Amino acid sequence: MHNIIYRNYKKGDDAQLAYLYMKAFQENSISYIRTAKIERWRYFKSPDFEPEMIQIAEDVDNNMIVGAVFVNLIETLLIDDKSYVVGDINDVSCHPDYTQQGIATKLMENAINYMEQKKCDISILTADYYGIARKKLYLRFGFKDVTHLNAYVNFCHYFRLIRDVPLLLWLTPLIFSLSYLSRAFFRFKIHKNSYFKNFSSHIVHNSHHKKFAELFNKIIPNYYEGYSNYYKEKVNWARKNVPHSQEQPTYVLIRNKKRIIGVASLTFERLYITPLKKTVRIGLIHEFAIEKETFPSKEYLQMGIAYLIDKVMKAAILRNIGVLLYEGDSRDEDIKKGFQLLNFRIINSGVLMMKQFNNVDIRQNKTPWFVPTYVSLGFP
Repeated sequence: MHNIIYRNYKKGDDAQLAYLYMKAFQENSISYIRTAKIERWRYFKSPDFEPEMIQIAEDVDNNMIVGAVFVNLIETLLIDDKSYVVGDINDVSCHPDYTQQGIATKLMENAINYMEQKKCDISILTADYYGIARKKLYLRFGFKDVTHLNAYVNFCHYFRLIRDVPLLLWLTPLIFSLSYLSRAFFRFKIHKNSYFKNFSSHIVHNSHHKKFAELFNKIIPNYYEGYSNYYKEKVNWARKNVPHSQEQPTYVLIRNKKRIIGVASLTFERLYITPLKKTVRIGLIHEFAIEKETFPSKEYLQMGIAYLIDKVMKAAILRNIGVLLYEGDSRDEDIKKGFQLLNFRIINSGVLMMKQFNNVDIRQNKTPWFVPTYVSLGFP
């Protein structure tokens, strides 16, 4: 029987937490590469961090962290025009040699107790709908499904992709048709459509953070539930004071004449594919917003969304990114159609779940949720 103690985060845990993340999630065949430096940035350097935000299980005989649950961020978000304090649950992980011992259950209990102490109204997390964690853990603790999520995936930089995974060389015709031909055909349609003659785009790398945060804060709340503003400390953490060049953001904006009507942000991470023993550079689309009411019809709106996506793909190619990923609420039909116009593959990527505290009663509506990537993908 292992001698397990439960405690909060302490300085020096980052390397073991990064190792635990890799060890736990590589059991699912793929995982993002985590380093101690990324772990410190992701959690320890986040706004208003407290050691209690990281609940840890340690095998004291082996001096090894074997389980962890992260509560981060604690922030205010808007749902149906009302403000709620939310605790975000991330990276629930247990070492494969220590499963079925109640470790994850105890860690979740500690995390929920901490959120109750912080007067959280709700807690949110994302999970595999068919996964064991959702069935055996989250549902038991009172989390309920809010909405299903879609992942939209396409290829960008062909040569980078083949460099990362040479086995994909034989899929060249498919990659070419999915990415390059679809983009060329879409650009031809845009060129021939007089409505888009005054549209233009601009790509900015690792600058103007405040300006783009203001644009996101202005546009996104008009169309989504659950958005939390990018305030100064959050921008500094998520966009300015990042650990590597890969986390430096590229911002994309589109204009109709002189008016900015759409914005998006892009970074990339490294994804390790266990069966192939290969690492892929994968681009992550973070904030993605467009002023829907400025378009005269659904058709033009969806083409406008695709126009913004096309410019994000251009930015991804400039950053030498092989694969591009966006994850969002599956109910957002306009976003879905925009990605389909550029032949993105659509994958059911999981479910957003919520637990309500303090007799909070949030009724579900049809408005899509904005799910930040620090909740859905683990990176701000």
